[in-house]
Amino acid sequence: TDLTSGDIRPVVEEAINALRPLADAKEQRIQRHLPDHPVLVAHDPAALERAIQNLVANAVKFTPPGCLIQVSLVAHNQDASIHVQDDGPGIPAAEQPFILGRFYRGRTHSGGGSGLGLAITREIALIHGGEITFTSTEGDGSHFVLRLPLADE
Repeated sequence: TDLTSGDIRPVVEEAINALRPLADAKEQRIQRHLPDHPVLVAHDPAALERAIQNLVANAVKFTPPGCLIQVSLVAHNQDASIHVQDDGPGIPAAEQPFILGRFYRGRTHSGGGSGLGLAITREIALIHGGEITFTSTEGDGSHFVLRLPLADE
C-alpha cells in the first residue's frame, strides 16, 4: 500500500460527512472535534476514510435515535488518535474479546452487516503502523480509538 504523508483532517471530515445523512435519519447528532493545525500522518486516504467510516457507521447503527456521537482527532506525542464515542447501549462484556475478529456479529446484532467492518478497520490500522482499541460499558456507550503514528515533520 502506498502511504503518502499528509493532513488527515480532511479524511476525518469526509468520513463524517458521508454518514451524516444516516445519523440525521435517526435524529442523532454527530459532533466533530478537529484541531486547528494539520495532523500529518503517512496514510492511504481512501483506506483511512473507510476505517473511520466503519467506526462512525457502527456508532450510528448501534446507538438509539436522539443520541450523540462524538468524533475527535487528537495529536499527542508521536500519535494521532481518532476517537469515536457514542452514548449507546455499549457492548456486552462477554462479546468484547471477539468484536475485532472477522465475521463476528454479537448476539444482540440485528439487521445487515457481515461482521467485517471492525476487522477491516483493524487491518487498515495495522497497514498504517497503528492499532485500534476500545472501551465499552454495557448501558453506557462505547469509545473506539484508531491510533496512528504521526509522520516525521
